[in-house]
Amino acid sequence: MRELIKRVILVLVSTILGLLLFVAAYELVENIRYYQWKAEKYTPVWFGNVTVASPDPILMWEYKPYGRYEYIQMNRYGFRDYDYASKNKPANVYRAAFIGDSVTLGLGVKASDTFVQKFNVFTKKLDLPTTIEGMNFGMDGYNAPQIYELLVTKVIMFSPDEVVYLMCLNDFDFTDASGKKIRYFQKPKSFFLLRGEKLYRWLIGAEYHRYYYEKDRELVFDYMLRMKRFLDNKGIAFQVVLLPVFFVKEASFDNYPLTDIHTDISSYLMDNGIEVHDLLNVFRQQSEGPRYFGDDAWHPSKTGHELIAEEMARRFAERSRHAQLK
Repeated sequence: MRELIKRVILVLVSTILGLLLFVAAYELVENIRYYQWKAEKYTPVWFGNVTVASPDPILMWEYKPYGRYEYIQMNRYGFRDYDYASKNKPANVYRAAFIGDSVTLGLGVKASDTFVQKFNVFTKKLDLPTTIEGMNFGMDGYNAPQIYELLVTKVIMFSPDEVVYLMCLNDFDFTDASGKKIRYFQKPKSFFLLRGEKLYRWLIGAEYHRYYYEKDRELVFDYMLRMKRFLDNKGIAFQVVLLPVFFVKEASFDNYPLTDIHTDISSYLMDNGIEVHDLLNVFRQQSEGPRYFGDDAWHPSKTGHELIAEEMARRFAERSRHAQLK
């Protein structure tokens, strides 16, 4: 019996040591490959030299002032917006700061076709009692912690009256959708665990959005509350606009598979005093399907941006006429 126990212990110890050696070797090889990859790929796939390392470790990256790459042009502050001469807000203007990822940035469309600029066009046509100025603070690949940091370190300097966060369901993903960009600016703590998670998600066959929503829901919601508290303390309004995923192979939004996630997000935000507007209902009312409004799963087409802008302008107009915008 004692011999058997010794053999079992020996096997266990040998297995553990073998696993530890394997993991160590894997990490070493992946670290070598990582630094080789990083040396060869100096941000050419991220708008050329427009994307640069940020001195803020939470932001990780930002845009170079006046940076330009193809149809992407930044202003003096490093945002895809008008080149405001000053950060100061003009008198008698209600300033709405739009924050978010590449959807807010307007990846895939010209600057004039982004929902932010279309929003400005629509609100001007409505002859509102209050002049509304929408500003674009979109940054491709940013997740909730980065967007929060952007808000408290940069957006706030432009004195917005309201902050509008355009939330996409891939905002709950901290490692995959923008994985290469995140890894470029911040080396993973463990390549083995990173690969293990991808393998696990593949083995269980989890739908991408549902997997990351369940995994990171609490963390993202915590940052939503941080945004609200920060803005409440400064007397700035805050709302979240929730964008559906464009399943472009589907003919319509009728069988949209993530409705329960939208409902859960909306319920949580409303229960915590955050205004939320779910655009899924707006897209469902249209005669055209996802392929008409989306260039891919996450990025609206020119027509999609226009619909988003039109809906936001309509809601702002209703509030303006009820004297809620001051």
